[in-house]
Amino acid sequence: MTTQQGNAIKRLEARVQRQEEDSERQRKRIGDQDATIGYLLNRVRGLAAFIRASKLEPPPAEPMPDRVRAYIQHIDV
Repeated sequence: MTTQQGNAIKRLEARVQRQEEDSERQRKRIGDQDATIGYLLNRVRGLAAFIRASKLEPPPAEPMPDRVRAYIQHIDV
């Protein structure tokens, strides 16, 4: 193996390491975003239930984009 090949392998190994670290950060961020969305959905549902218990109606929701609908399954707000 030549020095040039050895250096190329080291660069590739470093690149793979950076990509793995980036992937791990992205997985964590997506997990955090998922938890945040779940919290917000529960909060909105709770607020809507409180409003209805007060014999009022919550304001109508804006139309949900199809892109969002794919992630939010049970809409009862």
